[in-house]
Amino acid sequence: AKNISVYKYNNEMFNRMKALYDIKSTKCKKLFTILAEELKHKFNSFSETVTFQKKYDSIINDWKYILDYAKDVYNKNLTKIKNYEGNEGLEVIIVRNKVKEKLATLEGLVDRLDNLYNIIKSKYAIVMSAKSLIGELKNEFKTGEKGDYKFDDLIRLMETISSKINTVNESVDSIHKTYSNIQYVEIQIENLSASLDGYMNEIDALKSKGSTNDYIREEMESEMLFITENINNLKKI
Repeated sequence: AKNISVYKYNNEMFNRMKALYDIKSTKCKKLFTILAEELKHKFNSFSETVTFQKKYDSIINDWKYILDYAKDVYNKNLTKIKNYEGNEGLEVIIVRNKVKEKLATLEGLVDRLDNLYNIIKSKYAIVMSAKSLIGELKNEFKTGEKGDYKFDDLIRLMETISSKINTVNESVDSIHKTYSNIQYVEIQIENLSASLDGYMNEIDALKSKGSTNDYIREEMESEMLFITENINNLKKI
């Protein structure tokens, strides 16, 4: 009777432990499934994020266009102002100095564009590095799904993926903000170009005015000489 009681007790304990194990195992499997689905969602979220490649290419093309435009405005006006040097009046000198100030500002904006490009380039490298690593981890996860993927490995994988996706998002945001700065620089360049055109037109007008005044002065001097000669001739009579 004692042995039977011990047997029943052991059997009950075994059944309880098995039931607890089954419950725990079921919960773990459910949690594993939830985590696996969450990880798949993160992968999908990342795949949407990295479609920024086309946007990046567009940003770089815009940057190149703006840089070339800025250099063209600078070189064109620098050549013009050099042609105006020498034998100019005070008014022309004053306007010419204003042009040189604008050109110095424009030169600074060209340097600014180079710095902004370097920021975008560095952030792009970070995104590409993270993309490569996440691609490897994604393949690792697919392989693990077919076998006995450990719970701790899944947690580790999720933490790594989350960290890398955050890095990608921060870098992409930085690229977009930097592009906004590039667009603002473009507006500044356009304003400078308009100012330079105005100054150049002003110099042309002053030069034209100076030429007209010189012509009038020469005509007056010629007339005065003619009159003086006639007076002298009359005195001789």
